[in-house]
This record gives sequence, C-alpha cells and structure tokens, in this order.
Amino acid sequence: MQLSRFEVGFSAKLVMVWIFFSNFTSSAYGFEIQSFPNILMSLGMVGVFFLSIVVHEFSHAITMTLLGIKVKKIKLMFFGGYTQAMEGHGDHDTWPPFKDFCISFVGPLSNITIALILYSVFWDNPVYRVIEIVTGTGNLSNQVDVGSHLITYAVFFNLLVGVFNLMPVLPLDGGHVLRAILLGFFKRKWIAHLIPGMLSLGAGLFGLYLLSSNLSLSTIINQGIFGFIGSLFDLGVLGLICLVMVIMGIVSLRKSIMIRN
Repeated sequence: MQLSRFEVGFSAKLVMVWIFFSNFTSSAYGFEIQSFPNILMSLGMVGVFFLSIVVHEFSHAITMTLLGIKVKKIKLMFFGGYTQAMEGHGDHDTWPPFKDFCISFVGPLSNITIALILYSVFWDNPVYRVIEIVTGTGNLSNQVDVGSHLITYAVFFNLLVGVFNLMPVLPLDGGHVLRAILLGFFKRKWIAHLIPGMLSLGAGLFGLYLLSSNLSLSTIINQGIFGFIGSLFDLGVLGLICLVMVIMGIVSLRKSIMIRN
C-alpha cells in the first residue's frame, strides 16, 4: 500500500486532549488518589482512541489498494477520519457499487473484529465488566489494574465505533454502504442519493432537536458569529455530528434532484 500523507488534524488533537484531561480528573475508575495510575489511564485512553481510529482508516486504505485504488492520504478528525484516493481514482460517487460497499463496510468491520478478539481473549476474568468499568457504577477498587480498564475501554470503544458507523446515514460508512446497495439493486443514482439523503437529514434534525436544550437562540442573536460558535461548542461532538448529517443529507438530496432532472 502506497500512502502519500498521514495527518492528525487539529480537531482530532483537541479530542485527544479532551479525552486525556476528562479521564485524568475523573473519579470513576478508582484511581483518584493515585496520580500516577491516573496519568497512565488517561494516556492509555488516548492511545486506544488513536489506534482504533487508525485501524479503521487503514482498513479502508488497504481495501482501496487491493481493489486497485491508489490512496493519497489519511486524515484524522474530530468525528474519526477519512481516507482520500489519488486524483483520477474517483471517490464514493464514482466507484462501482461493489467497490464502494467493500471499502465502506470494512472500516466498521475492523473495529467490531478488534472488539470481538479482545473480548474472546481476555474475558475469562470477571474483572472485565464493560458497563461497570466504563460507567464507574460497579464496586471497583484500586485492585483492578490499569490494563484491565484499558482492555475494557478498547472493547467498548471499538464496538461503539463499529456499530455507530454502520448507521445508514451520511457521512458515516453505513450511509455509503446503503447507497452502494441501492445503486447495485436499482441501478438508479438518484434513488441511491435520495434515500440516504432523507435518512441523514431526518436523523440529523432529530438529533439536533434532542440536543436543542444546549442551544440558545437569544445568545446567537445577541452575539452573532461568536454566539453561533459558542452554541456549536455547547452541542458537543454529537451535536456537530448531527449538524454534519444535516449538511450531508441536503447535499445528497440536491444530487438526487439534479440527477433526476
């Protein structure tokens, strides 16, 4: 596999800094009185996040290479990352349905596979309890080592990334998988853009509605662009993902109308 560039975007760096400090100051893991284990835990969480996303994107890149598509770069961003093909090798809009399906599906599959492997290898010990360790609701103590927590987090995070990315909305991999299936089945590009576009727009608007308590229209009106930026920060990562879904849904619906006409 030839790769011209690998980039870690500024937004991805911010997410990793946030993961570190949010876990360093957390008391959910039973390490609150031991700063050194807390540092190890925080660094480990950042490492798990970074490696999980890298594996996801490299699985896209390897599959693209196997299918004869040269990879230009991989870039990590706040919502994960993306793998870009070289000029002249197309993208999701131009790849044949089979190639688009394989390239899109392998990303979530890689994360789910990692989660299942870690679970099957390490889950013979009752200390590995996903819900209790991740949420901090169980009766945990300092006898549970940092490695146990990190393995649990790796299983939880990779499973979350894999399942979440299979949602049939854009720009997630599941949206591209659905579009590839529709194009292969109906042979009509406008249908392949229409249905994922509607699902993406609907899911994004519904998500923003659920998060609407974090939006303040008066702040946006009074503070202008700064109020708008502040409201986006209040929405958090999920809110920004919902906003991207809305934008991608509109773009997909626009493409559907243009192709149809």
